Amino acid sequence: MPAVHTKEAFVKTHIFAVALVSTFAGVSATTAKEVTYEALSAEVTALCEKGKFPEAVKKAGEALRAARATFGSNDARFATAQADLAHVYELQGNLPLAASNYAIGLRVLEKTVAPNHADLADPIIHLAGLYRETGRLVDAEKLAQRGLEIREKAVGPDHADTASALQNLGTVLFSEAKFDQAEPTLQRALTIRSKIFGSNSAEAANTLISLGALERERVHYPEAEARYRRALAAREIALGPNEPDVANALNSVALMLF
Repeated sequence: MPAVHTKEAFVKTHIFAVALVSTFAGVSATTAKEVTYEALSAEVTALCEKGKFPEAVKKAGEALRAARATFGSNDARFATAQADLAHVYELQGNLPLAASNYAIGLRVLEKTVAPNHADLADPIIHLAGLYRETGRLVDAEKLAQRGLEIREKAVGPDHADTASALQNLGTVLFSEAKFDQAEPTLQRALTIRSKIFGSNSAEAANTLISLGALERERVHYPEAEARYRRALAAREIALGPNEPDVANALNSVALMLF
């Protein structure tokens, strides 16, 4: 089952940053402490882009302390600094520390916006993915369900973002071996993605891979092979024959032949 989160190059536009728009509204002066915090934050970005994660962890810790001293520990910018430290841990592969730091950042962020505000959906869904990968499946399911509810209320039941939330929840349910719940959840994600992006899109293929894995775990090998073959065909059309995701789909098909 594909991971919910990705370890791509560090991008400073963090999932927590959207909540800062209202925080900064009306701010006209920049203090020396704010300049220091921003400089440290920029250093974290630069270090991560170079793959220097141990140095980035140290610098992110300094940025977090600067954010606390400058803005206080109940400010959305402190939540962002906490989440930035978590993201460095995630890129480093230290998922337990990443999850614990994301959770702290989320708790702070929740104090700055209304309950179940739309801005909470992304960090909640992301933390659900981290909890799944670290084995905290009960917590992961609760967060994934909450993230879906917030997302669906914000953008509607047939939006691409709702499909992503459904994919996240379906993946968690799969990890819990709740296959009877995972299947309709993932099937709904597939329906939305096929409608928006097309049945031969990379997005639809990703969900087909998840459904194939589900059928394989159920020992429904013909159904699993059919899902994998559809995913392979979609990825070849969407991405071309030489992409790693195409090779992964091909490997999934091959597993069904032995």
